[in-house]
Amino acid sequence: MAPVMHRIGGEGDAVVLIHGFGADRLGWVANSPALLDTYTVWAAELPAHGTAEPGATTPIDIASALTELLPQNDKPIALIGHSLGGAIAAHLAALRPDQIGKTVLIAPAGFGSGAVAGDFLTGLPGLQSEDEALQHLRQLVVRERLIMPQMAQYVLKHLEKPGRREALAEIAQAALNFELPALPNEALVIWGEEDAINPPDMEWLKSLGERAMLLPQTGHLPHVEAATKVNRRITDYLAS
Repeated sequence: MAPVMHRIGGEGDAVVLIHGFGADRLGWVANSPALLDTYTVWAAELPAHGTAEPGATTPIDIASALTELLPQNDKPIALIGHSLGGAIAAHLAALRPDQIGKTVLIAPAGFGSGAVAGDFLTGLPGLQSEDEALQHLRQLVVRERLIMPQMAQYVLKHLEKPGRREALAEIAQAALNFELPALPNEALVIWGEEDAINPPDMEWLKSLGERAMLLPQTGHLPHVEAATKVNRRITDYLAS
């Protein structure tokens, strides 16, 4: 089965949001409202995530499947991808250079320091209790209060869907060892300085100059933890 593409709303040029491992389209609730006044916002759901059935498991194969779901637009489509979704966005930009314009990569998988917390990825599909899920998910952020019990319950509910745990386990393994896509031209890269899941490569980010945004006291979810700053930077970048 293919990924799923949801039209969130808005009018204007298309922006496609691509979530990370274990998330879904609702992971963008702090960001999509900032885009809706200017853009038509779409949100992908990766295989075995959200409403999408299990299917492709590697970043390149998921990106290939997404090429069939891109909105039809006369102007280039902007991509915003987080973590695994960042790697998929980079692959997608390489696969469809004629369709894809600007890209925003938030803590993109494969582009960090290399010290990826593999236990976070491989452990998520096996979560059983609310307490276990809360402890696991709180690794994503610096301010643990951002991860509420309802989020843990939501993750556990989706893990109970048929074939979901097995499919996520395959995606997790693929995410630990995959062909790294090229960094899209003029991509904006956003990272949390205290990302414990996919730690940033400080020297590489420094080399990007104004194309990089490094946020202090922020973990793996900068678009949630520092939503106001991130939204402002993204909208300025897309408008430039």
